[in-house]
Amino acid sequence: MKITFLSPSPDLSGGERVLAIYAAGLAAMGHGVEVVCTGPRRFSAWTRTKCLLTGKGWLPQRRVGASHYQQMGVPHRVVRRRPLVEGDLPDADVCVASWWETSTWLNAMGPAKGAKVYLMQDYGAPSQEWHKLEPTFRYPMKIVTISRWLYERILGVAPEADVALVPNGVDAEVFSFLDRPKNDPPVFGMVYRKLATKRCGLALGAFVAYRAAGGRGVLRLVGGEAPEPSPDDPPGLERLGRLDDAGLVTAYQGCDAWLFTSESEGFGLPILEAMACGTPVIAAPSGAAPELVPGGGGWLLEDIDAGRLAGAMHEVEALPGDTWVARSRAARAAAEGCDWPTATGRFEAALRAAADGRREA
Repeated sequence: MKITFLSPSPDLSGGERVLAIYAAGLAAMGHGVEVVCTGPRRFSAWTRTKCLLTGKGWLPQRRVGASHYQQMGVPHRVVRRRPLVEGDLPDADVCVASWWETSTWLNAMGPAKGAKVYLMQDYGAPSQEWHKLEPTFRYPMKIVTISRWLYERILGVAPEADVALVPNGVDAEVFSFLDRPKNDPPVFGMVYRKLATKRCGLALGAFVAYRAAGGRGVLRLVGGEAPEPSPDDPPGLERLGRLDDAGLVTAYQGCDAWLFTSESEGFGLPILEAMACGTPVIAAPSGAAPELVPGGGGWLLEDIDAGRLAGAMHEVEALPGDTWVARSRAARAAAEGCDWPTATGRFEAALRAAADGRREA
């Protein structure tokens, strides 16, 4: 098949990582793949101020920089205008829009661009609020989504939609298992994002409460958005900054539990990556957490708040070493059932079904 990916501006987001993996995997399977990216979205001063005042953070004006396409060697081209039009895309068998705005552009294009597929991975970020996405679920195109959390939400507002569930995978050779003893004192980790829906402030508050109640553990923050050191920092708070895959693996393998506190999440790749490294996850019930964590040696907190999260940290600290090792191995075993070749095969099947459906119409 000739497959076009209609991608947002190149970056290092988790969603683009998935696109790059699928583009590379489909090309390796013999398909003709082209990735067409938009230029960075430019936010008005009003939009940036509104997001700041509503707690969503200050939106920087972005430029095209490092991206997963570059890191994985996936050929791509950037068209520096918005919206994209038919002349910007090649004719193909299938065209995959990868976010709500690009799905709107694709919906307006003619049949020569291919069967229309909408890879819906997430919502909740500024300019990606749920109410903006709802109309896109009613477009005449096949929707592929990545977690049952999103699958059920989509069908809840568009029960007539043609939706396929294709969960993400993990490279178990890169995110490798380290059979290890529990740390004493315990080490916790988390990806820190400023976006309010990630609720990283809740996690920091829980760690403060945990330490105040006698907890001896360490919390390591991963990512370039972590706050600067402050005299008010609790003891044991560390910042690792932005890490490449090798650094992430080391971070995961050095932890006894990974924290995932998002109130809304498409999937949550760190859940699966941590589990593949043998690190149990303490998670809120969003994204793929309800599917992965209960069978993977982790803790799923249905009604998460700072007190319950602090309690889970104390539970990790009190856990006997052999019990923790069993949970670590269970986390790895659960992750081994989720690999990228399988996910890519399922994604290819969804694209073929869309292409075949168009030919039959």
